[in-house]
Amino acid sequence: MLRCGHGLAPIHSEGKNAIYLPFNQSIRQRQGAIADVKDVFQSLQIEASGTFDTIYSRAKEIITIQTTTQRYSFGLGLSSVGCLWIAQEIKSWLGMERS
Repeated sequence: MLRCGHGLAPIHSEGKNAIYLPFNQSIRQRQGAIADVKDVFQSLQIEASGTFDTIYSRAKEIITIQTTTQRYSFGLGLSSVGCLWIAQEIKSWLGMERS
């Protein structure tokens, strides 16, 4: 695991293609075939907390990459607009149509 500093942190850099994360967060690098990526989208993660009597829940925006066998999510804490923009940029970088 690597800890990113402030500013833009590269996730993957090979030749001229690179994805950069604009936030300070621990990341893990995953490698696989681009053909295995089926979708990239903005989604919600529900967090629940509380006590026996009272339970609170809240939804936080994340970006999800769906492959043929796995789902990879990241970007917890980014705004809805930020997650949507990053998902669209990744889709564009992968040559997928925006939906």
